[in-house]
Amino acid sequence: MAAALRALLLLAWASHAAGVQDEGVVVWYAGTHSLHPALAEAFRARYPGVRVQLVQLGGPSLTARFTADQERGARTADVFSSGLTECYPGLRRRGWLADLRGLPHWAELPAWAKDPRGSYAFFHILRHCIAVNTELVGPGRRPRSYAELAEPRWKDQVALVDPDTGGTGLYLARFAAAQPRLGLGWMERLRANGARLFFQSGQLTEAVAGGRRAVGLDRDVEVAEARRAGAPIECVFPSDGLPLQFTTVAVSSRAPHPRAARLFADWLISAEGRQAVAKAGFLAPGGRRPQAVWPQAWVLDIEALDDAEAKAFASRVSRALKGKSGGR
Repeated sequence: MAAALRALLLLAWASHAAGVQDEGVVVWYAGTHSLHPALAEAFRARYPGVRVQLVQLGGPSLTARFTADQERGARTADVFSSGLTECYPGLRRRGWLADLRGLPHWAELPAWAKDPRGSYAFFHILRHCIAVNTELVGPGRRPRSYAELAEPRWKDQVALVDPDTGGTGLYLARFAAAQPRLGLGWMERLRANGARLFFQSGQLTEAVAGGRRAVGLDRDVEVAEARRAGAPIECVFPSDGLPLQFTTVAVSSRAPHPRAARLFADWLISAEGRQAVAKAGFLAPGGRRPQAVWPQAWVLDIEALDDAEAKAFASRVSRALKGKSGGR
């Protein structure tokens, strides 16, 4: 019976995909790294009649733009993908995300990689790390933990992403706040130790690769891209935890091209989409929970958060790192 129902679903979906050609475009709000253009090209090769129009911004900026569009009733974005995963439950509660549970490949995703209410799914795994300039920091001097970066020997050598502007910085702050050895006190010590804040991950990676900072609190995706370009930089995965961040796909409930949007979202979470992620040199969610693959893994429970908590947390983090109140 299940096989028969799936066959009927796929048959109906084939008709849906054929009709997408009339829309001809899907507008994708996405992050700034190179995976997204690679996936847009792979999707275009699979469906030549549908063009992916990319709008790329950092996590908080992307969320702010999507939110502003929704608040003024604009039908602009079709698909919304941000590494700032904590925003998704709030967007769902406001009715701005479509239900994806009818997508043909939805059932194939493991439960941990999708919203039980059907509004979002993960299609890419990012691992946080300490990016090290290999010309400035020899093998015997490399940091082994996040905690030690607040020590005097790293004074004026550490870079991190401003949590008010980049999802990378905010997610790391969430991780640090949950660790007994770190906490907001660790962020205060980083500030006192001369840590420098950068606007987004790309700028931080450039600072470390170019030698303006010896180490940076970065992600594997940015470091891998810099290494492919020949930069003297590599990832160190600290002993005191491995924050895992996800890139998420959701479809706007006001999508101007709803058929193309659903086709693209379904392709991203399909086996073919996961293969495209891997071919581009990135990690895609598999069947096993991340904690079973990486014992030190830490994942934020975004469904336990709400808008008021998020705003209060951002303010506390801003005080710790800047000595003043802040927020997104």
